[in-house]
Amino acid sequence: MSTPFTLQLTPETYNLKPEIQVFDIYGQLLQTVETRHGTSLQIDLSHYATGIYFVRMVNGGKVMAVRKVVKGR
Repeated sequence: MSTPFTLQLTPETYNLKPEIQVFDIYGQLLQTVETRHGTSLQIDLSHYATGIYFVRMVNGGKVMAVRKVVKGR
């Protein structure tokens, strides 16, 4: 069982209230996480298979950042 990973946002980024999107290696949107309380977000991939995922931060339709996450066993 893998544990959730933490995504840290700067206060400036958090104030923009970006939407966090998680995609699989094929580009399929798996989940969307809204920024709510604080600058730290827990994203749980435990119910997905081992592999590579992409976390994208979007604000106002513009992509602010993309990060690769490798999920182990």
